[in-house]
Amino acid sequence: MSFLQHQMHIAERLSVDRTWDTLQQGLTDIFDTVPLPRERYMQLYNLVYQYCTSNNLTLPVHSRSYLPGCELLGEKLYQNLQDFLCKHLYILTTEGLENHDEILLAFYQTCWHNYTFSSKVTHHIFLYMNRHWIRRVLEDSYDVFEVYSLTMVMWRDNLLSELKRRVTCAVIRLITKERDGEPINTLLVSCIKQSYIDMAVGSQRQNRSKLDYYKQYLESDLISETRRYYMVKSSEFLQQNSVAEYVQKALVYLSEEEGRVDRYLHQSTMFPLINMCKEVLIVQHLPMLYEEFQIYLNTSQDENMAALFELVEKTQNGLVKMQEIFEKHILKTGRDSLEASVDEALSDSSVYVTEILQVYKNYKQLVLMSFNNHHLFNEALDRACQKFVNSNAVTDASTNPMSKSAELIARYCDFLLKKSSKISEETELEDILADIMIIFQYLESKDVFQKFYSSMLAKRLVEHLSMSEDAEASMISKLKSACGALYTSKLQKMFQDMALNTNLHVDFMTHLKNSDTHLHVDFHVDVLTHGSWPFQPMPLFALPGDLGTCMERFKVFYSVLHSGRKLIWLYHKSRADIVTMCFKRRYTMSCSTYQVCLFVCLSVTVCVCV
Repeated sequence: MSFLQHQMHIAERLSVDRTWDTLQQGLTDIFDTVPLPRERYMQLYNLVYQYCTSNNLTLPVHSRSYLPGCELLGEKLYQNLQDFLCKHLYILTTEGLENHDEILLAFYQTCWHNYTFSSKVTHHIFLYMNRHWIRRVLEDSYDVFEVYSLTMVMWRDNLLSELKRRVTCAVIRLITKERDGEPINTLLVSCIKQSYIDMAVGSQRQNRSKLDYYKQYLESDLISETRRYYMVKSSEFLQQNSVAEYVQKALVYLSEEEGRVDRYLHQSTMFPLINMCKEVLIVQHLPMLYEEFQIYLNTSQDENMAALFELVEKTQNGLVKMQEIFEKHILKTGRDSLEASVDEALSDSSVYVTEILQVYKNYKQLVLMSFNNHHLFNEALDRACQKFVNSNAVTDASTNPMSKSAELIARYCDFLLKKSSKISEETELEDILADIMIIFQYLESKDVFQKFYSSMLAKRLVEHLSMSEDAEASMISKLKSACGALYTSKLQKMFQDMALNTNLHVDFMTHLKNSDTHLHVDFHVDVLTHGSWPFQPMPLFALPGDLGTCMERFKVFYSVLHSGRKLIWLYHKSRADIVTMCFKRRYTMSCSTYQVCLFVCLSVTVCVCV
């Protein structure tokens, strides 16, 4: 190297050193939060550019950044910046070590806000170094960061490495004060939370979560302290207050913790923190809460049950045991209710059905109002009702326990749908039928119910005892919805037969009037489809007088309408009205066919004797 080149190199080095001195003074002003005018800001930006391009000034600008000299100056500038930040943070750390609790947090908050602002300004001043030197080096090095990220790393590795324990403990003590009812400055906690999150610099390149630092140095300690706090609090509260009051207090505690996370902690803390609180406040006390639940059921304390349900529902499987207790309680209540009225229920189907409905409605209301219609309690209600509807003191006292419940429910339906029923309003009847369908769904022997119901419906239709066709149709529709069309096919066929019989009777009467035969009786025939009606044929016998003539006339009439059909006469299901005069009064007697025949025979005998 010639003497001239040596002198130029010394001059250039001095120029670089002076450039850094000016930059360092600018950085000092920035981190001391001295406002920079725009001209000073641009001067510092240009100085960074000059520093990075101070050698080989005769080359084009676009090629300077690729020269080995520029590589060395970039590294030197990066190292100088690191050294500056290290010195600045050492001063802050020394001052911070002299503070404690809220004073320390307030100091930290002020320093953090100033530091992040200054770091952003510095990042923009060093943009040229970011774009041309740092980005190339980043591809091969995990120890180099863009300027703003560098400032965060320096804060973490210098200031926080010394103060994090003190800061975290101060934050936890501040949160504990709020739990004890004292007002606090939540902005302090928010500031610490955000700074810990921002410490996860370079996490993507190192395959770490951006929340690792926050979780390791704040969340884990906070959860541990929260566990200890509530273990003490819950035990102390239970020693001095009732379980009902504890349930309300535990709900308040959980709500407050959720509010704290929302206000000044990261949302990722919600799950582990609240889960831990549930374990301490609920799970550890479940045996006691289950005992209290049984007491509430026995004494009908609906409001306390609602609060207890709300609390236990927050656990993963806590409601399963409550469901079991609830089911056993309903089963016992239902069986006790029927046992108390067993004699009446055996003879009066309305008593049986009313007792069952009363139990069901009471606990269905409880499920709706206190248990928020939760599926577990609905399942418990269904299982309990199914058990005591099919097996209870009434069924046990009967000769056929398996079918007794189905029989009584069918008889109650028969009672409701007859003309003799005292129910006059259609809406009232619809409500009662809907209630009956609730019990019907619990019946195990639905086929037995169908057998009884079919027999009773047939009798109502044939003897014209039904309250109304609409009511009958409504009940059949409900059965169809519950069990399907096949279940009610025979019932619907009965209705179709009766509808056809109305027109058939009109046609037959018209046929008689138009014929030469003059009958002295009003003869009405109901033609029933074989297999759809629960009637069995009886032995035939000869009918006397006009009855036999009417039957023959109807056979001829019906054979013309439907050739090939065979009529089987059900004498035991036939009725007749006999009108007579006796003692100067008119009497009408409703009789079976057999009784009519007997009367006719007696009358003939009397005539012969005379």
